[in-house]
Amino acid sequence: PIAYVRFHGAGQRYGGSYSTQLLTAWASRLAEWSAAGLPCYAYFNNDMGGHAVRDADHLRSLVVRAAAR
Repeated sequence: PIAYVRFHGAGQRYGGSYSTQLLTAWASRLAEWSAAGLPCYAYFNNDMGGHAVRDADHLRSLVVRAAAR
């Protein structure tokens, strides 16, 4: 068993960037699942504006912060 979260874009399919509020909520869930021993993966689809890479990096930092609490 693993946790796999797939993000398809915010505001439009395969585009846009996610809000900090939404990513923070997912970060909390992922940190909880990870603490319970579940391997967690998040996938952001590529998009023309490069939001996927920035959102993935932002989520990673939020997960680290949530896990430290």
